[in-house]
Amino acid sequence: MVNYIIRRLLIMIPTLFGITVMVFGIARCAPGRPGAGAFGEGGQQDAEGQKKMREWYEKRYGLNLPMYQQYFRWWRGLFYSDREARAWTSNYEPLYTYRTTVESYYAIDPTTGTWYVVSDLQPNDDLILQTSPDFGAVLGDTDHDDLPIALLEVDQGYPVPGHIVADCTVTAIDPLDADEVVSATDPRKVDVKALAWTYDGRPVYLAPGTQNPSNPETLIYERDGRWFELTPDQPVDRWTVQSQDDPAFNAVVTSKYLRKLPEIVDGRPIPRHVIVRGKAKLIPDAAYEASQLTRMTADVQATLDAWQWTPDGWPILKPKTPISPKIYQAASDGQWYQFFGATRVQEPDYDVYRQDDEGFLAQLSETQSEDLPTQMDGQSVGRHVVMSGASVPLGSVPTDREIRRYSHTISVLDFPLGNSLTTHTTVRSEIQGRILITLGINALAFPIIYIIAIPTGMMMALKRGKMFDHGSNVALLAMWSVPYVLTATLAIGYLAEGGKGFEWFPTGGLKSVEYEQLTTLSSRLLDRAWHLILPIGCIVYGGFAYLSKQMRAAMLENFTMDYVRTARAKGVSMRNIVIVHVLRNSLIPIITIFATILPALIAGSVILEKIFNIEGMGMFAFRAVTNRDYDVVQTLALIFGVLNLTGLLLADIVYAVVDPRITYN
Repeated sequence: MVNYIIRRLLIMIPTLFGITVMVFGIARCAPGRPGAGAFGEGGQQDAEGQKKMREWYEKRYGLNLPMYQQYFRWWRGLFYSDREARAWTSNYEPLYTYRTTVESYYAIDPTTGTWYVVSDLQPNDDLILQTSPDFGAVLGDTDHDDLPIALLEVDQGYPVPGHIVADCTVTAIDPLDADEVVSATDPRKVDVKALAWTYDGRPVYLAPGTQNPSNPETLIYERDGRWFELTPDQPVDRWTVQSQDDPAFNAVVTSKYLRKLPEIVDGRPIPRHVIVRGKAKLIPDAAYEASQLTRMTADVQATLDAWQWTPDGWPILKPKTPISPKIYQAASDGQWYQFFGATRVQEPDYDVYRQDDEGFLAQLSETQSEDLPTQMDGQSVGRHVVMSGASVPLGSVPTDREIRRYSHTISVLDFPLGNSLTTHTTVRSEIQGRILITLGINALAFPIIYIIAIPTGMMMALKRGKMFDHGSNVALLAMWSVPYVLTATLAIGYLAEGGKGFEWFPTGGLKSVEYEQLTTLSSRLLDRAWHLILPIGCIVYGGFAYLSKQMRAAMLENFTMDYVRTARAKGVSMRNIVIVHVLRNSLIPIITIFATILPALIAGSVILEKIFNIEGMGMFAFRAVTNRDYDVVQTLALIFGVLNLTGLLLADIVYAVVDPRITYN
């Protein structure tokens, strides 16, 4: 038996893996994305607002990562949560950061290889195109091929890169790692020639003999070997502009034209395109060669990132991974310092301490200890990080309004089970309150079902063909035929307060408004029971009807077995035959049904919880699906999978206990 249980537990691992992969795939392949309505599916936001919201959600859920990375990211979220930990220097001086975003900029002299920190950065308004003769004057005679940003060649079909000379002050610093910085850019509006397409993704050409190519009255395009004349319904400056990396644009353009689009290369400005809408008319007997036609392009404005340079022609750089500037005031001399890791673009190393760690608390002064955040009941213990790194004098004294206490994000093993998109809290915290509600209701309902159903089924089998058997069959069939959604609705209408009947019970919820004013335990229990009678009754009657019929059928089948006839022939009393022989073997199909109890105890019922206004697991799961709350859906699928497999394993174990003939050796 032990070996069998171990094998079953081992088999559960790949089974659960398959369940999570399947649910993960279905969730990711479903139309839409989490919070899609928030970033303007219905056109409620402008393009810039949609882009920012989409970027936030993609970062939040890692939707821009490969599918396998998204999957393992979810697994990590089951065990680890990101927490904010107060940061200290290795001398236990509190670290601060600026309230507003402060960018760090650097520059390198390509001739000497000297690195500089850039301050007082003031980009000029003048944009210098890379094709302009003035751009050569910016660089001078310096060779920039070995810099982190190599200059780009201008290819046809790409926007021309732009550059800005920025006024600034530079101060020499220790060398940085060139792989950890990227070019600093500034968004600027530039003119771009965008290729034109129809709304269904077909290239648009100028009609032969067009007099005004910049704003033509008619265009032509080809579809399925036939040519059509297209009359735009709006002027060129109002055509829809889309970036080539926009998923909406790629969804429009047909596959055979996608392969011919300009290649998107990292560091290169991305091509722009325009969508033309209007009235189309077939051109009879038209036979054009696309290679002999002029492709329609529209002069549009696009926001491109322009590279920044110092007046000496040095490229201005910024950290590849943004880091929060950290400052502290030394206890020894009161001087303010900037704090960083091995270099200015690296995070310091740190050690994590719990707030109740005696060694950590012993290092703090009395004032610092009093300033620690108060630990509230029910919250996990706070964390702190002690950082080690280098520092340089800050050169200025920040005011209290300019800075705030710095908190570093760390990963803590506290089994959050993911994060809910809807409530922005951990899935575990959402489940904890609801699981007790659903578990409490079902833990009361299921024992009642079995306590009533098993004796009823036994009595029906013993009195087969008699009035009790016929009457019970009719009653059980009637109960099983009526869906509990109808029963619950009728109960609310005729038995609950505010209905048209007896008004014996409350309409919903789990407690009265006056519950908190009840002082005795008995009065509170009576109030809870009063609210639970209707929902538990609706759960019990259907399960009781089904289980009683199953028990009756199992008993009747076992009464026909040879061992029962042998026992009767030997003079064994009917009482012993029923209890010792028939009942024990009749429980096997009941045990099979019992295997579904574990997930049912937790799953809840969406319909009943909705009707009786109960915030349980059923409503929680329903909202997670409708809101595309990926973490919640996947975590619930994992929990229900574990409970199902555990229920089946327990059923197999009970089989061997009830029937000695069953063995797993």
